[in-house]
Amino acid sequence: MQKPRTTIVDELLLNIDPTSHRKAEQVRLALRRAIVDGTLPPGTRLPSSRVLAGDLKVSRGVIVDSYQQLVAEGWLTARHGSRTVVAEHRSGTIAPPDDPLQRPPVAALDLRPARPDVTAFPRSTWVAATRAVLADLPHDDLAYGDHRGHRRVREILGAYLARVRAVRTTPELVVMTNGFSSALGSVITMLAARGARRIAVEDPGGYEPRRRLEAAGGEPIPIPVDDGGMRVDRLEQSEAEAVLVTPAHQYPMGGVLSAARRGALVDWARRRDAWIIEDDYDAEFRYDRDPIGTVQGLTPQRTIHIGSVAKTLAPSVRVGWMIVPQELLAPLVATHETRVSQPATLEQLVLARLVEEGRYDRHLRRVRRRYRDRRDALIDGLSAAGLDQRVEGIAAGMQAVLRLDDGTDDVEIVERLHDRGVEVSPLSRYAIDSPARGLVIGFGQPTPPQLHKAAAIIGDVVTS
Repeated sequence: MQKPRTTIVDELLLNIDPTSHRKAEQVRLALRRAIVDGTLPPGTRLPSSRVLAGDLKVSRGVIVDSYQQLVAEGWLTARHGSRTVVAEHRSGTIAPPDDPLQRPPVAALDLRPARPDVTAFPRSTWVAATRAVLADLPHDDLAYGDHRGHRRVREILGAYLARVRAVRTTPELVVMTNGFSSALGSVITMLAARGARRIAVEDPGGYEPRRRLEAAGGEPIPIPVDDGGMRVDRLEQSEAEAVLVTPAHQYPMGGVLSAARRGALVDWARRRDAWIIEDDYDAEFRYDRDPIGTVQGLTPQRTIHIGSVAKTLAPSVRVGWMIVPQELLAPLVATHETRVSQPATLEQLVLARLVEEGRYDRHLRRVRRRYRDRRDALIDGLSAAGLDQRVEGIAAGMQAVLRLDDGTDDVEIVERLHDRGVEVSPLSRYAIDSPARGLVIGFGQPTPPQLHKAAAIIGDVVTS
């Protein structure tokens, strides 16, 4: 029996509100409904991301992200180099993917951003600190304890953040977490319960925090960024009730929130009785500028400060923290208790011991030198390719942005680089309304020779 031909859809009507800031969620919902009601039967080949983005008048990144999410959920299937297809039904449901956690193969030269060098993890130091903690640890500390975290840890960490980040706090206002994502989810859930759902976010800005925000019931309101960080002047027209910002090192563009804008942000929060959610992203890794204090230090009554050791130590060390305004402490702790498990006491105490003995500081100095050498290797490679004038955001952090010409399809460039063995991220992935196009290039994991090689390939593809 001859297999029926696959239906090909080149035009697809989806009802999307062009004024909404949640376009990706609308696209995913509309596609799910079309699959369930049979409008898109199994085997239907969907429009390319470029075509559908043009029809719906949204960024291509919105469609790419929507397709990828629906592939992960099993509604769609996709293979590199071919069109995305509606998955086959099984007993009235959509067939799950073979492995819902499987990711596309990563190219040989992995320059995706936000990936620290886990080979730098201080194994021997961590083992020694763990033995020392266990030798002195009272039995009671192995039982359930304060959901805010171990008291001694909060004392040490609060003092450390006051010294290196100019945070103003007391141990009572420090809440230990299982990392940034769990902290942000609890913050957004708590604010939404208090009626604050409209959250201003940076555009371009972090993709994963935005997903967490939406999942917790928040509505992201995009605010553009430039070399001075978030355009705080645009907050006035946003009607936002809170703002999520990366003032120390804006992700992914790399700018620092200027002193004038910090002052304006504080004034806005006080005037509007709004909340600042400060993601202290990459604050430890700076190369060509002086340390910059936190916004929390300027207005501790209006700022929820969030940090973690995911980049400084390793993502698998699930230790983070929140510095919370007194007014929000009780509702936030109550929300956090219902959402996530209690942070691991042993890992907290090991980190605190490293901080107290100065070994955490020494580790940061070592990895800072390592990342600076890799940053320099990337810049040298891009300079040799004639692209150094297009590079932004290199004074700190573990990634750089390579700007592309207006109208360039950065997703297509990324796909071509993948075919050449280089993995980077398209800047459009991080945009909501921003027209910014470019490549977000991470230099945390590759060695300097690998960065030189990757830069040459990037130069060849971008300039061809």
